[in-house]
Amino acid sequence: MTVRSVVIGLAALGMLTQPAAALTFSFSTIQGDTLNANQAAAFQAAADAWSSALSNNIVVPLQIGFANLAPSILGGSSPIIYGIDASSVKSALASHATSADDRAAVASLPNYAAGTTLTVNGAQAQALSFNVLGSDGSIEFSSNQAFSTSRSAQGTVAAGTFDLIGVAEHEIGHILGFISAIDTAGLPSTILDQFRFTAPGVRNTTRVNGSYFSLDSGTTAIAGFSPGGASNDNYQASHWAQGTGALLDPAIAPGMVENITPLDLRALDVIGFDLAASTPTSVPEPASLSILAVGLLGLVVRRRLGTAG
Repeated sequence: MTVRSVVIGLAALGMLTQPAAALTFSFSTIQGDTLNANQAAAFQAAADAWSSALSNNIVVPLQIGFANLAPSILGGSSPIIYGIDASSVKSALASHATSADDRAAVASLPNYAAGTTLTVNGAQAQALSFNVLGSDGSIEFSSNQAFSTSRSAQGTVAAGTFDLIGVAEHEIGHILGFISAIDTAGLPSTILDQFRFTAPGVRNTTRVNGSYFSLDSGTTAIAGFSPGGASNDNYQASHWAQGTGALLDPAIAPGMVENITPLDLRALDVIGFDLAASTPTSVPEPASLSILAVGLLGLVVRRRLGTAG
């Protein structure tokens, strides 16, 4: 896994913003990368999809662009991440619980030992009312791949091209907090990792096959997670298992269109966000909050070429 430093600031194309309403995004171009108007419009469409689905009243700043990446990579996201006291995170999740899934998820969390830290993305921290500073990260796509920047009236993209809107939606999902610490040595577990099990009562923090998403301490398996880069499929753990049909599956095939699914929203709901029409309460800033060392540059979650199904 590699990291890329991010320089905060506006690029030549300027700042693209959405109207102020619920969850919004602001975009600027990564220094040294390229971004044309059609690509920017595709990002805006992806952002609009998330804004329609989530109701948190926050602004998520992102740097975006295209660069020369490895042949098998479509793109990657680099969220800014924070280390926050686990008990404070649990309290924040409880205070922001607006759905039955939220309440079940909080009830399944353990009583954390003093000094336990969880990895929290900047966007998540904002959604949970923690007072954090800095960009929420960057998203970079390969200039070597053929992307469709728009969809036809029938919702399709040209054969042999990748759906930029869908892939951008996918990467924004990582920025919002759909990440696992499994593929990054020494990184504290993420909020999503708290709902990752291999058996009832057994949370998974390693690269193994068979891990799954559960909101009742592992009793009910909702969907499988990708096991991690050292496992047999070589996909990072910050994804659903390939083949679930969800947006945050690890790979996409040319010509395939993807959108945010109910499964993706179910995960985002329990890791700190509110589905449209929900109204969160606020919690105070915790006593223990720091930028993790890796978060100064960003944790890269890569999207690889793959096949549908």
